[in-house]
Amino acid sequence: MPRKPKLHPDLERLMAVVPPPDEVIELGTPTVWKQIESELQLKLPTDYKQLIDHYGHGCFAEFLHLLSPFAANPLGNLLHRGKQILDGERKSGMAAQLGFPFPLSPDEAGVLPWAITDNGDRLCWYTHRAFNNWPVVVWSARSVGFEVYQRTACGFLSTWLAGQRSVGVFPAGPYPKSFVP
Repeated sequence: MPRKPKLHPDLERLMAVVPPPDEVIELGTPTVWKQIESELQLKLPTDYKQLIDHYGHGCFAEFLHLLSPFAANPLGNLLHRGKQILDGERKSGMAAQLGFPFPLSPDEAGVLPWAITDNGDRLCWYTHRAFNNWPVVVWSARSVGFEVYQRTACGFLSTWLAGQRSVGVFPAGPYPKSFVP
């Protein structure tokens, strides 16, 4: 019988703050994850793959929507919605005109969205170093304002949901410690 992979410590912290749902429909096998990474032309962080495998597509704190490559709805799908966001930015050119300092994925060392908020803010990885060390960039939808957090996706979520981190582009909390698939 194959061994279960060890959980990423940041995922364990997140699970202590907000327990995952009892049932997750969208589970990725190693083969499926490799196909997704091939399509993205990037290897995805281990904590994110485990996050999707334990939570699936859904909404944290009635505000932050996790993008999953397995979501049937294109608006919640990492591949579709992420591409849509980045293509829209490329087409409008607003981010570049207003001095957004990051290239857009799939450009080397670009930003890649992995979650969005009810306000349209984007949570992205800045893919400029080893995939398990990508920082989180919170990018305001209403401006080119952004904040960079030297945390994994799960590390960011766990500290934000626990009230240990405020995010300047988000409305003031507190936020409910919840996840709805």
